Amino acid sequence: MSDANTSDSTEATEAAPVEGQHSGLQRPRWHRFADYFVFGLAAVFLISQYFIWNVWEPSLGDSLKNLITQSQFLLIQVLFVLWIFLCSPMSRKTALVIGIPLAVIVIGRFAAIRRIDFTGDMVPTFVWRWEKTHDDVLDEYRDTATTSTLAPEADEIVITPEDSPGYRGIDRSGVVVGPPIRQELNGSPTELWRHPVGGGYAGMAVVDNLLVTIEQRKSDEVVVCYDAKTGQEIWTHSYLAHFQEAMGGPGPRSTPTIHGNHVFTMGAFGDVFCLNLVDGTPVWHVNCLQQYGLPNNTWAMSSSPLISGEHVIINVGGLKGNGLVAYAITDGSLIWQTEGLPEPVRTQDFDTGSAAVAESEKKSVPGYASPFLATIHGIEQIINLDGVAVHGHDPKTGNVLWSHSFKNPPNVNVAQPLIFADGRVFLSSSYDIGAMMIQVNKSDSGDWSTEELWSNLFLRCKFTTPILIDGHIYGLDEGRMVCLRAEDGKRLWKQGRSGLRGKYGHGQLLLVEGQILAMAETGEVVLADVSPEGLDEVWHFDALPDAKTWNPHTLVRGRVYVRNAKEMAAFDISSSADSTQQQLSQN
Repeated sequence: MSDANTSDSTEATEAAPVEGQHSGLQRPRWHRFADYFVFGLAAVFLISQYFIWNVWEPSLGDSLKNLITQSQFLLIQVLFVLWIFLCSPMSRKTALVIGIPLAVIVIGRFAAIRRIDFTGDMVPTFVWRWEKTHDDVLDEYRDTATTSTLAPEADEIVITPEDSPGYRGIDRSGVVVGPPIRQELNGSPTELWRHPVGGGYAGMAVVDNLLVTIEQRKSDEVVVCYDAKTGQEIWTHSYLAHFQEAMGGPGPRSTPTIHGNHVFTMGAFGDVFCLNLVDGTPVWHVNCLQQYGLPNNTWAMSSSPLISGEHVIINVGGLKGNGLVAYAITDGSLIWQTEGLPEPVRTQDFDTGSAAVAESEKKSVPGYASPFLATIHGIEQIINLDGVAVHGHDPKTGNVLWSHSFKNPPNVNVAQPLIFADGRVFLSSSYDIGAMMIQVNKSDSGDWSTEELWSNLFLRCKFTTPILIDGHIYGLDEGRMVCLRAEDGKRLWKQGRSGLRGKYGHGQLLLVEGQILAMAETGEVVLADVSPEGLDEVWHFDALPDAKTWNPHTLVRGRVYVRNAKEMAAFDISSSADSTQQQLSQN
């Protein structure tokens, strides 16, 4: 009896855990289940990462891959910290010693973030609380910067074919006319100037030595005219407006349009201004959203103003699309509007910014492309790709000649349509829609119609307009350069994943003398030869490091102007600059 009692006592002593420790033998079953779950899930995540990045090709591109990867990484961090505190076999003291620092690191890292920006592929970049704000950096620069002494006269402003008076050049085709571009580059080209710039994703209109863009400076949108030679400010016009969203951050998105002695701009909240190009004084102002009582677009109003005769054409969008409006250049009075817009509720005394925009759960659907003029079957028309369809409009009345549906779930159409001489129209978009070629027909009786010729997912342009060269279409398919045969949509090649070669992110493309001048999302400028056989990079250089670049670049007279939401710069890439640099190196 005593031996049995002694044995029972010994077993009880051995089974009892030491104070402050968890015993592996006594751990609850759900603790052991948590072990299998957390570490098994981590193993599944690791295996899935190989599949995601080496095998899977989702129709939404790398953005979906990055979202899944980030979600997995965040989830496993949180689960691992919770496992240490609640379920691990280590002693309570050890769990606290390991778990508390890990929790502090995880929580502190998120607490230290002032803002999260995302690339076009949803890769996050962090702005930390200890960093200077961009507003502070810009203020410090402007406190010491000198203004330009350039004082243009109205009669001196003449737009030539070599100028770029608006979005993607003189006719919005992205085709540049100008001097030859250098074909060799040792290092970087001659940097003409560089300085901080306000936020936003507007491009730059350049005529002669005037460069106009639109920026976010604190609570104001600011139209700025710079001296293109020096980068110094000539004049500014500011008004209260501050648009911001999680992916793109703050700032306006539309590129100004220079016409004659005036510049026309569209702000993020639909503020349309006509300004004197000489000194920036306002001639007239209309808020197109307030005029029709419409809400804003999801990622802001982005279409650039188009000049057609004596009218400035604005893509307002409306709740169902087909929402173009024409204003008189002289005074901003309403000339015509298309059927997608309601009757105007205001014709004067417009507010600016968010105060002017109606509150609504619904959104306007102008898309993010810009209207342009083209001739199809001998008839000049305004081509407008909004958030739901592409339309051909009579420039004098706005009447729809033809229309073809082209939409994705978020109504994000950005790439400009390509127009073929035989009436074909090429369209491309991201978000699981891809590429489409349609044929626009005009009967002998004058009736218009459209038909789809082909469609596929081989070219999904998220922010980028493709380039047409000799019957072949070159564009960025979710960030990687591809070549499609226009005749049937067959993909001839697609560049690989690694290295810069052909992987330009969601950047921008221009065509100059048969070559592509690309502005990569990573801030690099690339000159490339393309053909149905492949892509061959001639040279590249890092123009705007350390920030995503979604802004269209501008090439005028051999000088390339680049900007993003942080800084802008100008470089001489003309062949004459190449000769000068060679002479200097020889001497």
